[in-house]
Amino acid sequence: MFIGGTPFGGLQHLRGEFIAIFQFNDAPAAPARDALEDRHRVYPGDGVLPLQDILRDLQRIGYTGCVSLELYNEDYWKQDPMVVARTGLEKTLAVIRSACG
Repeated sequence: MFIGGTPFGGLQHLRGEFIAIFQFNDAPAAPARDALEDRHRVYPGDGVLPLQDILRDLQRIGYTGCVSLELYNEDYWKQDPMVVARTGLEKTLAVIRSACG
């Protein structure tokens, strides 16, 4: 959504039951949005996206599906996969808890 320029508020116009899966990640402050690529994705909470607002919108529209951590960052690929998975889980849960209680 962010890279494509779609406003996050657009989620409010959807019905949660029509969303099969929600890909979850964050975006760094640099490079600029028009230069961002999938490889720039970072752990939730490590970037500049309004993730708590996005999660609250998903909750408001009745989304009850999966939140899938989607990281294509090659720096993470060089690390121990268990460490990346654990870090990703912890950071994802921290953002979800801060948004939804």
